[in-house]
Amino acid sequence: MKLETVKYHEQSRNHQVAKEIKKATVALERALVVNMILAMWEQETEQMSMLFCTVHAFSKSKRLFSDYEWLCQLDKDKGLTLGSSYLNEKAAKDFAYYISEVKKQKIATEIKQAGVIAVFSYGSTDSWNKNFFMCATC
Repeated sequence: MKLETVKYHEQSRNHQVAKEIKKATVALERALVVNMILAMWEQETEQMSMLFCTVHAFSKSKRLFSDYEWLCQLDKDKGLTLGSSYLNEKAAKDFAYYISEVKKQKIATEIKQAGVIAVFSYGSTDSWNKNFFMCATC
């Protein structure tokens, strides 16, 4: 083939249209893959959110982490999609740790941004026989 023939074909309208079709096809395939990955992440995020909510409720109500596994099984029996990971006691403890870290960071930020901090100590004890402290910010 002559070089001029190849250059002529490369500049032809048909070749340009074929290149655009190829670009559109590749872009569509990429978009489909990206959408599929986003859907998977969305499903995984929803599952993790349910598990974190369960652990948060456990922590707030002072329940044992050993109850976490059977509650997850109950949620599955009710038709909730929790996946197959993070359904054990160790995962519950890890979730509780990260929940507490986020809470601590939020409280620390509020304290740093507060103009005045007042700490009141009462002579009473809470339900666990520990001193009760109340912190108010202004």
